[in-house]
Amino acid sequence: MGLSPLVAYLSTPDYFDSVDVREMGGMYANRIRIIAEGNINNGKHIESTGALQMVTRGNINNSLGGAITGRTVQLYSGGIVHNLHGKIKANISSNTSGVYINAAGLNNDEGRIQTHGGSINIVLDSPIENNNGDISIVGKTKTKQLKI
Repeated sequence: MGLSPLVAYLSTPDYFDSVDVREMGGMYANRIRIIAEGNINNGKHIESTGALQMVTRGNINNSLGGAITGRTVQLYSGGIVHNLHGKIKANISSNTSGVYINAAGLNNDEGRIQTHGGSINIVLDSPIENNNGDISIVGKTKTKQLKI
């Protein structure tokens, strides 16, 4: 019959080296999950009405007025989260909303990390760089939690 295995014709997966949202003009959806081997670059708006999750082995670069917003924002980076003149925000006022950052480092120079109610959890391998930056919980809810 002439049957032969297809293994010889398979190629290795073509993973994204980096994801550049600056070139897209922004991203808006109910839920957003971005997974990359390289860096995730944002200079525009990434906005979700629900969960927003970014996972990368590289850096997450949110700069020059870039905004990452959602009900719950989860950033996992094997590198540094650069929030230079940017905004990372849980924009829904509830106790279940929040910002969670787990990375090797965080540079929040002139940036804002905020939640309305909810909590902010930051887990890093090195100290935060926060020159003129703002990390805050705002709103009128009774349960407020900031863990660094």
